[in-house]
Amino acid sequence: MRPNTVVALGAVTLIATGTAAYLAYQRAAATLGRVASETVLPGFIARVNDVASLEFKRAAGTVSVARWGDLWVMPDHGNYPVRYEVIKQNLVTMGELTTVEAKTAKPDLHDRIEVEDVTAKDAKSTLVSVKDAQGQTMAELIVGKRRYAPIGGKDMVYVRKPGDNRAWLAVGVFDLRPQASEWLVREISNVSDRRWRLISFSHPDGATASLSRKDVEQQNYDVDGLPEGRQIKPPGVVNATASAFEFLNLDDVTPAGQLTDTTPVATSVFESFDGLAMNAVLSEKDGAFWATFSAEARPGADGAAPADTAKDEAAALNEKLRPWAYKLPEWKANFFKRKMDDLIEAAKQS
Repeated sequence: MRPNTVVALGAVTLIATGTAAYLAYQRAAATLGRVASETVLPGFIARVNDVASLEFKRAAGTVSVARWGDLWVMPDHGNYPVRYEVIKQNLVTMGELTTVEAKTAKPDLHDRIEVEDVTAKDAKSTLVSVKDAQGQTMAELIVGKRRYAPIGGKDMVYVRKPGDNRAWLAVGVFDLRPQASEWLVREISNVSDRRWRLISFSHPDGATASLSRKDVEQQNYDVDGLPEGRQIKPPGVVNATASAFEFLNLDDVTPAGQLTDTTPVATSVFESFDGLAMNAVLSEKDGAFWATFSAEARPGADGAAPADTAKDEAAALNEKLRPWAYKLPEWKANFFKRKMDDLIEAAKQS
């Protein structure tokens, strides 16, 4: 047989072999697609209302939440409420999670898609465990890396069931926040900065300061007891103090009775024109600022009795705020510890 003939036959053989392999791959892929398009946790969505607790375990720590009456709370934060919409999203995702394709079944490759055991060194996976009211495990799933879809598509995530080496790519989006504080209901209060007529501060060293307005029409606060040769700082600096209770959010929270070994920083009182008074006690612990709050109805500047609405508002605020001590962002804590030097400066020479 001539060399050219051998080469030609070899080429035909390669083409035939390649075609057969491609067709086999296509048949396997089609079969895999039919098998893979399944619910990851069959029957879970039908029992979702039986869920009583969830645990999100990572190498860095564990976040646990539980149903408490009509609320979802964080037990290790004194049963402080958590954000229901986050709980709902994760439960619905677990119930509706549908596989797209099978991925690796080799444990030494699991870390590439972040579905390794959470006990592994430097693990980035999250083990989600769901239990019912009797403490029985309803579902467990190791959640890995998120895979973003093209515009108009659905995002996906890599998952694996504990005890099963096979990983899957599935359609669904979890909201697995790494810090416990990110699950909490963060808003403490939202009292408008335009309500206050008098804001006063006192410090452990005896220093005091106060701001006031004569009526609600006055735009800028006066600094009471302004020393000679000093002037009030620009309104943007001074007036910002009044926003202390506006959009006030926590960084963390603990039952008020469990906050110990703190250093007192300042006490402040914010009094409104209609009789609401908000009291804040600020302290420091391990470089962080913690505050406790209470409310009351007080007579106005003219001695008039506080409005009934102020009494009702104070009662509602106390029910919400008094049981807790709140860790505040430093920039917000600054509004609760003003000193005179924070509000005034040397007068400019004309």
